[in-house]
Amino acid sequence: MEENAPSLEAYLSQETFHRINVAFPGVRLLHERPYIFAVDDFATTEECLELIRQFDDENAQPSATAPVQEELRTSSSVFPSPDEVV
Repeated sequence: MEENAPSLEAYLSQETFHRINVAFPGVRLLHERPYIFAVDDFATTEECLELIRQFDDENAQPSATAPVQEELRTSSSVFPSPDEVV
């Protein structure tokens, strides 16, 4: 193991973030601060292209959590409707 490799123990011992299933096939911890995970073969190229097509800038909403943050935040999120989730 690399000396500075990200540690799953550190992730699993924290209580701040939502938990992901680190036993899911293909899950890899890439970075600790912030926690960045990758999931190998999570979606096919075709599935990714379809998601990009469906959830473009026209469907995006500001990611602000409070009205006062709206002008400060530059990110946006897109949430599928329940019938779009398989």
